[in-house]
Amino acid sequence: MSDLFENTPLTYDPRFLEDHAGSIIKDPTTALVELVANAWDAYATRVDITWPSTEQAFEIKDNGLGMTEEQLNARWKRFNYNRVNELGEYTDPPEDLEGYRKRRAFGRNGKGRFAAFCFSSPFQVEIGKEGIKCSFRMKRTPLKPSPFHIKKLAEEKSTWRGFKIIGEEIQPAGMSADMARSVLSTRFLTNPEFEVFVEGKKVTFEDIPSHGVETIQVQIDAATTVEMVVIDSEKTDRSTKQHGIAWWVTDRLVGACDWKNFEDQSVLDGRREEAKRYTFILKADHLKPDVLADWSGFKQDSESWNQTRKACEDAVRSKLFELTAAKRAETKNQWLENHSSLQHTLPKRSQERLSTALDNIMEKCPSLGPNQVQQVMDVLASMEHAESQYALLAKMQNMSPDDFDNWNDILDRWTTELAKEALDEVEKRLRILAELSNKTADKTTDEVQDLQPLFERSLWIFGPQFESIEFTSNKGITTVIRELFGVQEKAETIRPDFVVLPDSSIGFYSRPNYDDEGDQNGCAVLSIVELKKPGVPLGSKEKDQVWKYVKALEQRGYISRYTKVFGHVLGDQIAAGEDEPRKEWSDSVVIKPWLYTNFIAQGEKRMFQLRDKLAEAPFMQEYLTSKPLEKRTVAPLQGDLLNGGG
Repeated sequence: MSDLFENTPLTYDPRFLEDHAGSIIKDPTTALVELVANAWDAYATRVDITWPSTEQAFEIKDNGLGMTEEQLNARWKRFNYNRVNELGEYTDPPEDLEGYRKRRAFGRNGKGRFAAFCFSSPFQVEIGKEGIKCSFRMKRTPLKPSPFHIKKLAEEKSTWRGFKIIGEEIQPAGMSADMARSVLSTRFLTNPEFEVFVEGKKVTFEDIPSHGVETIQVQIDAATTVEMVVIDSEKTDRSTKQHGIAWWVTDRLVGACDWKNFEDQSVLDGRREEAKRYTFILKADHLKPDVLADWSGFKQDSESWNQTRKACEDAVRSKLFELTAAKRAETKNQWLENHSSLQHTLPKRSQERLSTALDNIMEKCPSLGPNQVQQVMDVLASMEHAESQYALLAKMQNMSPDDFDNWNDILDRWTTELAKEALDEVEKRLRILAELSNKTADKTTDEVQDLQPLFERSLWIFGPQFESIEFTSNKGITTVIRELFGVQEKAETIRPDFVVLPDSSIGFYSRPNYDDEGDQNGCAVLSIVELKKPGVPLGSKEKDQVWKYVKALEQRGYISRYTKVFGHVLGDQIAAGEDEPRKEWSDSVVIKPWLYTNFIAQGEKRMFQLRDKLAEAPFMQEYLTSKPLEKRTVAPLQGDLLNGGG
């Protein structure tokens, strides 16, 4: 049985290349730029273009590295060819160009090779390399197994090296040769070692439209000037590859043309629209003694270079500020229009302050785009309304780039409200641990006035079951029973120092028991906590006291012998031989002595040892400065308090 899917060949819709390569094969301007960029990537020093008209077809020829037949086949037969992975980001010069530096390639995905289809289909390709010259015919083939077809025409021995495209169709491109030179002049004049000719005429600064080029003399000192040529390509390109700041010395490019030549890399963010449109060429022949041997840059310790760089940096920034004036005005008016309500909600002084801030931001941060300016101003407007106003800015001023990245990461995963709620709770608990550590080490601490309020806020240390429990302490057992169960009882002289219950501020912690019908019928679990003043040893007498509470409650019917009772007696020392728990009612009642140090250690454990990790936090420093803690030896951590185990 034949498999339909295996036997059906892969086909392509006639529109495939248009969708795959986009404007590269639909727009003559884009196609031309891509083909010349390919010549640049091949380390050509000269490109000759025959411009299509009603009498002649398109041709382009370069003297670059050329290709072998194997290389042509490998690159043309692979879609989304990754130029960087295959050949690297830079192109080495041919052997005959001794002393030339590597070039950073424009190409990335290989789509530029389809640009010739914009001018002709079919077209011929001639390649020369390693003493062999080959010619091929390229043709689009809709609905065939491949969207194009390659046929070899000839092969011969030749010393020629390079790449040539010869169109077979005579079809005008919709733009003149002069217009083609104009397009190329705004993108490929940054390196004088790369020459482009259209119809035999070299592309120069004169081909740039008069409104697209400006020459400015930058004064370095009384005797030195730098000629700054500002080029506006008018149309914003897809990337910054043909734009940036180019330093020329004796008609040779120093380093690369990009926006990172200055020490202050914020001259223009490469993501900005202006970075993909403008080019600055700085002709500084006086810096020839300061050029590095490989022409990759300038000597950083040169006084002349640093003086020139600063003056030119200021000139570029000033010109960019001038060029973006209209856009800034539009951005400002748009923001004011979107926030017209501020006229009614903010005082006149605050409105003026925001308007001034908007002007200053756009002047001092020219790399900010309209959306970013809008975002910054929205933040400032919110600060004007906030109670703390601009206090946050003072803190942000001292933040490092890593700090901003961390804050951005936090706000990606948390809302401000949730983060504050969590951090407030962490701070509260760490403060409690610090204060417990301090006061339980003080022999003069009054158990009722000092310790009891702390334990009212630290019941979470016993476990998650206590997170939202309300409790009260130091009350007679009659008062406890009255508030716990809503009844009146005769007062008792014996009382616990600290007890909790989930539904009132009393002193016992209980988990209700339910019958088969879901009705509450007593306590399933009860926890009793007794605090002892520092200096009082914990022994059998202290355990007996808790046992008396248990029996008193059992006699009144509030618990039964099936109720699980945990009795915890806390102090700063345990009498000799008294560290074992007392067990009653077939182990249903467990009364265990606990050191305060172990209670605190249990809290540290439940806080994941954050007190040490956050020792440098401002709130911890504030507390430690006002109330320094004693260095204490913590006893080995006992079993979980809720489980009553050792």
